[in-house]
Amino acid sequence: MISKSALICQIEQYRSFVKDLRSSGEALCISEKMLTAWIFHESMIEGRRFDPEEISATIKNEDKKFPAYMKLVFDEVRAMQKGIEGVVQWSQQGNAVLSLPRLKAIHKLISATDAEAGNYRKNSPVHRDYQHDICQHQKVPTLLKEFFDDLNVQVENRQYDLIPLVAEVHQTLMHIYPYKRLPGSTIRLFCNLILLANDYPPVIITAQDKGDYYQAIADKNVYQITKIFQNAVERFLSLNPEFLKVQNHSKAN
Repeated sequence: MISKSALICQIEQYRSFVKDLRSSGEALCISEKMLTAWIFHESMIEGRRFDPEEISATIKNEDKKFPAYMKLVFDEVRAMQKGIEGVVQWSQQGNAVLSLPRLKAIHKLISATDAEAGNYRKNSPVHRDYQHDICQHQKVPTLLKEFFDDLNVQVENRQYDLIPLVAEVHQTLMHIYPYKRLPGSTIRLFCNLILLANDYPPVIITAQDKGDYYQAIADKNVYQITKIFQNAVERFLSLNPEFLKVQNHSKAN
């Protein structure tokens, strides 16, 4: 693990690279290898576990070679793929996309098989994956409105040290817990939308970090979440040549 100052320096070099690409009419997009890894680890964090072979087959549209009873699994993988690709594409519009409608849009994309997609939870479920304090369901709309009212100002004021703010965003949204199904995936993708919209690397929490991550949520430990996010960014920066590809900007929109 490198020092915070060294990490900030690496991030700023990466941001400069991304901005130069954009100014030349190109954009970064995710490779198949990165998409497979992202979906796999996200499924593990959320307690669903998609097999890498299933993910790869979905991305390549080769899932028809599997038995018909696997269709629901592939539908869920494809929904997560659409969510990740949607976040990457939207991020090219900058901070204008950091809005409540976009949070709902993310949830709708990744919950394509759920009739309640995009709708706020109607109760405070006891049996859920994340065992931490959440607000009463009646407060969800009000708290979300208050949260989004000044989000853009906060982001603009923290350009050179955005990861701690994104960790705070994560914890705030996890306390609000807007959705009954896939709230964690929705919130992590929205956090990555903030990062990508500001030319930061994405945060992909690995399955190995699941225990520490869940504990930090339960403990309301923003410092620990920040560390987990910083470690994820550092790991990404060490691997990004394998994970990224450049394409013409007009094709990315």
